[in-house]
This record gives sequence, C-alpha cells and structure tokens, in this order.
Amino acid sequence: MSSQRFFVLLCFLPLLPYVLSLNPLDSYFTGGRYLGLFTNQARLNSAGATYNSIAETNFNAATESNACKWETIEPSQNSFNFAACDFTANWITSRGGKFRGHTLVWHSQLAPWVSNLKGSAVDTAMKNHITTIMKHYAGKAYHWDVVNEALNDDGTLRSTVFSQQVGSDYITKAFTYARAADPNAKLYYNEYGLEFSGAKQDGAFKLVSDLKSKGLIDGIGLQGHLDVGKLPTNLKATVQRFANLGIEVAFTEVDIGTTTQDFTQQAKDYATLTTACVTVPGCVGITVGGVRDNESPSWRNGEYTLLFDENYQPKPAASALATAAAGGTGSTSTSATGSAPTSGSGSSGSGSSSGTVAQWGQCGGIGYTGPTVCASPYKCTVSNSYYSQCL
Repeated sequence: MSSQRFFVLLCFLPLLPYVLSLNPLDSYFTGGRYLGLFTNQARLNSAGATYNSIAETNFNAATESNACKWETIEPSQNSFNFAACDFTANWITSRGGKFRGHTLVWHSQLAPWVSNLKGSAVDTAMKNHITTIMKHYAGKAYHWDVVNEALNDDGTLRSTVFSQQVGSDYITKAFTYARAADPNAKLYYNEYGLEFSGAKQDGAFKLVSDLKSKGLIDGIGLQGHLDVGKLPTNLKATVQRFANLGIEVAFTEVDIGTTTQDFTQQAKDYATLTTACVTVPGCVGITVGGVRDNESPSWRNGEYTLLFDENYQPKPAASALATAAAGGTGSTSTSATGSAPTSGSGSSGSGSSSGTVAQWGQCGGIGYTGPTVCASPYKCTVSNSYYSQCL
C-alpha cells in the first residue's frame, strides 16, 4: 500500500481540507499486522476527496460494510450479485491491502428465501452459498468470517434457521465447506462480547478449540463493540487465551462509544485495546467501524465511537492508537524522511512525559500525556484543541 500513500499529518487547518503528510496510522503497526476499516462502494464514491484520502492513507485492510452479506450478495436462490462486494475488494487489494470477507453464515441480514427452506435444503443452500462466494474471491480475500454470532450470551448455540434445520453441527459443516472452497483463505469465527470473561467467552473457546482440532479454523474475531471506561481489565489475557490455541486473533469491528464526548478516556481505551493486540504475537490486526463518528452503526446513534470526528479532525484516540501500536512487539515504522517516530510521538493518554518529539510528532492537546519538547529546530505548534504538532 506504500506506493499509493501520501502520508497523514494529524491536524486540521482552517478553511483547508484534511492535509496529508508523513506518518499514516497503519505505519505504526509492525510485524505484518494491519489496521483496517469498514467501508463500502457508496461511501467511497460519494463521501468526497477528504474521506478517500484518509481511507487510502491510514488503513491497509478493509471490510465491506454490507454488500457481502447474504441478503445482498445472494438475494434470490443461486442468483449472485457480486458488484458492490467486488468494488470494495478491488479498492483495497489494488492498493496492496487485505480484503476481509464478512460474512458467510449469519442469522441476521439473511435473504428471506433461506428462512423458508426446510431440512437438508438449508444445508444445500449454505454449501452452495459458501462455495460460490469463496471461489469467486479466491486469491483476493485474506480471510472470511465463515460464521458470525452463533452463540447466546450464556455460551449456548443460538437458535437460527441453520441450527434448527441443519442441526447443531452446522458450524462444523460451514467451515468444512469453506476449507474445501478456498484452502488458502483464513477462516474465522466472529463474535461480539468475547472481550469479557464468562460463559460466552468460554463457549466460544470450546467451539473454536473443537474446530481447531479438526483443522477447520484459522482465527477468531473479537468484534470490539465497547463502551468508554468499561473495557475489561484482562483484555490482553483474553487475546492470549485464544492465541494459545494456535490460531490468529483479530479485533474486527471496533467502535468504543461515548455519549459525553469523553475523548480523553476514549483515547486511553483505544490504547488499551491496541496494546492488547500488538503485544500478543498471535493478534494480527485491528479493524475499526469506519473513518469518522457519523459512520457508527445505527444502534450507536448519538455516540462518538471512531478515530476521526464528523469534520475529519483526528481525535485523541487516533494518536493514542498510533503510539500504542508503535510500542508493540515490533519496531516502529520509518517515515518518508528516513526518521522513525519516537515512542512519545502521537501519544494521548499513554505516552511518557520525558524525551523529545521528532518532526511531525504530537507534542500537546487535550488528553495528551507524552513529551512536549520538540527536537531542534522544530516548535510545538497548535493545530486544534486536541492536537499540537512539532513543525
């Protein structure tokens, strides 16, 4: 993706669009990890140049928001509509990034005709759906969420048309069909609420352990729909617990919401989640729900959840994520000028108060706790209330 990169300057200048410069957010992710976003054809075509510049610059993986889900991609039986899903897949892979397929088998956003099937007809439809889609994207999809949200909060199997008509082993069957369709794609189970210890996490652990023993699964997606100030204290241990099974772990749908614009705590929480990933070798990436707050899912209306605000200004969470990523198991990325960001640059809520900040690095702003002294001859220059930078 670097050949297409213009590099991001985390500031917003009055009367000017978002300005791009040196250190894109994904450049802080090392060791092959990715920083992804949810996006779609309509947004990429209509949101404008600022949106596209931020999306292209800061993210090296993408998940299509809706067009790969059953109701859209196979609205009537054996009639597939790949166009919109293709668009997002081509958009990210043409830039050298990873395309994450989401999702093949899910009880929600399901084409109505599937729910009208009975018995083995559901199994046949499921196999055809998985096989046709995965073969279409073979060599292009890095991973597929093969089954999504199959568990109740108590860890038991959710009642769906698949569990009712195919049986309790429908998940094993789905992964078996997926493995046969594209042996090179990473196969994931994706679920919400697994960040917290308890019955649901235990149920998922048992499910994934069984699939792993059969050679049918490569990773688990922790969705990361979280509330500001309410992250579990043992999040890293949870990531490690699943990684110990010998599978990949990824945060797949991250939005950390606040209704009170508590962006200082939000930055700390994004740093905590990022650290939980980058300090565990088996955690391969983080995908956020979009670019800016007004892209949050409808059920989070009224909340501020993402890395940029509605005016495309980077929030403290953006720099907190970058600093946490840079402090992971790999070294920091080298900028276009040949100098690596210091451990304090881009910090918010997790940096050190000592040291100096290199050119382009953050040196102040609401919620920032890192170094405030710029390396000579650069000066700490205020860009907005949340961001000052060494220029």
